[in-house]
Amino acid sequence: MHLPLQARNDEDVLRDQYDSCHNVVKERSKPLIDKLRCARFEIEVGEKLKDDTIILNGYIDTSRILFLLDQYPMALQYAHKALQLSEKCKEMAANAEAKRLCGAIYTDLNDIYNARKYLNEAIGYYEYKKDTASLIRALGTMAISLGENKQFDDCIRTLNKVCRMCESQQDFANLRTSLHNLANVYSLLDQPDKGIRMLDSLTNTIPPSYMQVEDTISYESLMGQLLYQKKDYTRAKEFLLKCVVRARKKYSNDELVSVLTTLSDIAREEKN
Repeated sequence: MHLPLQARNDEDVLRDQYDSCHNVVKERSKPLIDKLRCARFEIEVGEKLKDDTIILNGYIDTSRILFLLDQYPMALQYAHKALQLSEKCKEMAANAEAKRLCGAIYTDLNDIYNARKYLNEAIGYYEYKKDTASLIRALGTMAISLGENKQFDDCIRTLNKVCRMCESQQDFANLRTSLHNLANVYSLLDQPDKGIRMLDSLTNTIPPSYMQVEDTISYESLMGQLLYQKKDYTRAKEFLLKCVVRARKKYSNDELVSVLTTLSDIAREEKN
């Protein structure tokens, strides 16, 4: 059956709108609120077109952005909607991504049982499919879960595995994140020399184009913290003061408070 010309044109307009919104969602520099608005519009478009694949993508995008906004109950709601719809449509790749999201959300909700359950299922699927790119993301999420539960040895092993996979795939974005997370774990374990080695590896390995301002702020803050742990106050202050300037320009208030607190600790210890 052929649709009338007007109906076909309306459908083309909706699909063009979906493509535009999906591009906004994928663009890293866009504000999360704008991305959320677009992700919800994806669902609306899918419902108008009666296209389950578009609705499913909208559910996953909405869940992911709500998670980044710390809106955990709503993020979980959309992740479970994605799970149900993906099972109905037999979209197993989307099902695995929804499970990875559930694992990440349950990790932040301190529900370790459900976090591991969903993450292990996602990891099992990606290993079976030999989907290295998706496996890197799922293992990265598992590493965060292990770290949150203070299983640091397992966390370090998982992150090292992720780093090796990232290097083989030249996945510099996830390699940057994994090296930073390793440095953070070593900071928590009060092993600053190992943490500094991870950050040195980061600067030597990651092309500058993969370092956004937010990444540089996090790097300088963590390097300052590690040098402070070594009591190398002069170098620590160099990194932390540069970080203060960037954080103020970027309105990164949480990072700014953390850095100023460390600078205050250094001043007090130097005075003593």
